[in-house]
Amino acid sequence: MRFTVTWGGGFCTADACDVATGEKFTLAVEIVEAPAGGYIGAQTWVEYGDVLSYDQAASTAAAEIVSPACSPPLFRASPSATGVGHGCLTGLLPPLPVTTYVGEFVRLSISCPATQVSEPGRLVAVGAPEAGTSGTAFVDEADNRFAPKLDKVTINCVDGLTPPPTLTPTDTPTLAPGETPQPTATPTPGATPSPTATLAPGETPAPTATLAPGDTPLPTATLAPGETPQPTATLAPGETPLPTATPAPGQTPAPTATLAPPTSTPAPGPTAGPGHPAGDANCDGVVDPIDSAFILQWWAGLLVTLPCSGDSNGDGATTVVDATLILQFTAGLLSTLPP
Repeated sequence: MRFTVTWGGGFCTADACDVATGEKFTLAVEIVEAPAGGYIGAQTWVEYGDVLSYDQAASTAAAEIVSPACSPPLFRASPSATGVGHGCLTGLLPPLPVTTYVGEFVRLSISCPATQVSEPGRLVAVGAPEAGTSGTAFVDEADNRFAPKLDKVTINCVDGLTPPPTLTPTDTPTLAPGETPQPTATPTPGATPSPTATLAPGETPAPTATLAPGDTPLPTATLAPGETPQPTATLAPGETPLPTATPAPGQTPAPTATLAPPTSTPAPGPTAGPGHPAGDANCDGVVDPIDSAFILQWWAGLLVTLPCSGDSNGDGATTVVDATLILQFTAGLLSTLPP
């Protein structure tokens, strides 16, 4: 995963970005590459420090989590003084759909202070003290967490700064206003002019307009004389076509594109109390939707601990998957909880 920064029309994916003092900017987390087997859940913890300002009340989890692969409910952990976490699953009821979505996952509105400062922003791993029960990870079908490589960016809040023109996304054509691009209108030196070269502006060329008189229409009729058709001509020499192989214009693929191998498993919750059924997170002796609510609040960091374990599927960890199973069980969609 990597950071992107946008403000005032400017755009930055480098390891340091300049923003004008007192200005708001968008700090986004982008999934550059999905795990090889896909994922059913993703979560992040963004640590932005104690100098930059994040206004939680100005937005909602549903507005900040922008991944189309996410399905409600969407989660936003209660922010600390220096960071905030977000997470989602691809569905509510198992089996959850597996996704390989890459693109923006979450967008945060952050503000620079009125004075010049530099503050690092970073993605924090699962298990880090700052993240509590949250952290940055993918969740697979087996409820294992995969830790991606984590990005960081330094935000430089600078006086009197305006977005430089080179940072502003613009259309690529360099034609003068009103000019119609006709890259093939003029024949190359030595080539036989094709009828299309003399078409008036707005005139529609005939289907055989590119053929010389007497020529037989061929799929390669529009090639320059002596040119060999190359079906893969748009690829760089030796390049293999891949859906995600081409970076955005001018960008170098970020080093965060390769995921690290699985390094952690879900942190175990509290143990079940004596005589309490699996999934009874509030220790009242009954498994019901209230237990699901307890688990979701604990997962989002709103509860420091659970009275009892919410592990309903016996994998040794209490996660949002357990909350989903409990909801299915209490709705009658499951006759029993997994052992």
